[in-house]
Amino acid sequence: MDEWEIQDIWTKTLLTFNIKDADGLGIDTTGISASIWKSAKNNYKTHSEMTRINADNELRTLKYADNNNFPTHLSIIVMIHSNTYLFLY
Repeated sequence: MDEWEIQDIWTKTLLTFNIKDADGLGIDTTGISASIWKSAKNNYKTHSEMTRINADNELRTLKYADNNNFPTHLSIIVMIHSNTYLFLY
């Protein structure tokens, strides 16, 4: 076994052990470490975009009713926005 193969095995091990339920997330762990990393990045990008779209829809459909508490309404808006965009950048 040469140095590259040993480093690839270490990298694959680190990647797979640091991803909870990689198979459930659709991350292919059968190839070399570079393909695992690419699969994880592509999967995360897709989920991040879907998260942004869902939050955008939720913010657009959120309505203030006259009988609601305005500070509570604002805090809901801030919470949706911050929870979504905290993980995207």
